[in-house]
Amino acid sequence: MLWTVGGAVVGLLLGIASSLVFPGIGVGAGVGVGLALGAALAFAGHLFARDRERGRSER
Repeated sequence: MLWTVGGAVVGLLLGIASSLVFPGIGVGAGVGVGLALGAALAFAGHLFARDRERGRSER
């Protein structure tokens, strides 16, 4: 759960930062990029947490 929330927060922050670094894309596009990155990183964090939870004995 922590990896999922952390990935979503990092994605949103990266999207907002990209809108500040590249002002030509606008805040709306930056937030949209942040949502997409947040969803991708949240899913990756979810998969990572499941893999760690499974342990080495099942591999």
